[in-house]
Amino acid sequence: MSTKATIAYGDNFHLYHEVADDNHVYLELEATEFEASHGRVMISIPISIWETIRPLGGARLELVNHMDEDLLAMVEADVDERIACHEKLLRENPDRAGLASLCGLLVYGGADDPREEQIKSGMEHYRHERERQRTVLAAIKELREAQHSEGPAQPRRTKSRGGSADPAARPFLTRVFRHKLVARSGLTIVGSRDGNERPAQAGRRTGSLPL
Repeated sequence: MSTKATIAYGDNFHLYHEVADDNHVYLELEATEFEASHGRVMISIPISIWETIRPLGGARLELVNHMDEDLLAMVEADVDERIACHEKLLRENPDRAGLASLCGLLVYGGADDPREEQIKSGMEHYRHERERQRTVLAAIKELREAQHSEGPAQPRRTKSRGGSADPAARPFLTRVFRHKLVARSGLTIVGSRDGNERPAQAGRRTGSLPL
């Protein structure tokens, strides 16, 4: 029996929930590029798939503003309807009553349990679910506020293969490169009155290189 609850799917992707896991959504992609290293994964999502799944898979947050009295009214209504449906099936179709009683078992217990016990189980479940949703909402708000307060992300400065990424090292490297270029051209570097280096004539060859 599959534990995947599909949200969206296509020929090369599958977006789904795992049953009993309300804190994650899962995305399977086929024939796509990715990079993986210790503690890090980068995956390339085709824009057509992204635009398909982006509005979907939203978090359930319907209980975040519910007070205990709101939860109690909701649970009592559910339990009363559940008991009434169970009793009706017992009268009209007893063969189906046992199977139908499994609906809501994880939240309320058995459909033939006392009403007070079902309500107690339901309240414990929905209080826990309300707290989970409030935690999720707080995490969402924190992440969204961070996007506005920190500004656009800056690209990482990485060391190039050809030399150092340190800006302070650039003048030195530039001077070294110019000296090599001057040496190849047959010119000579000499000092000038303003303290800057200037190329001087070497033999019959003349010319200048900007420093």
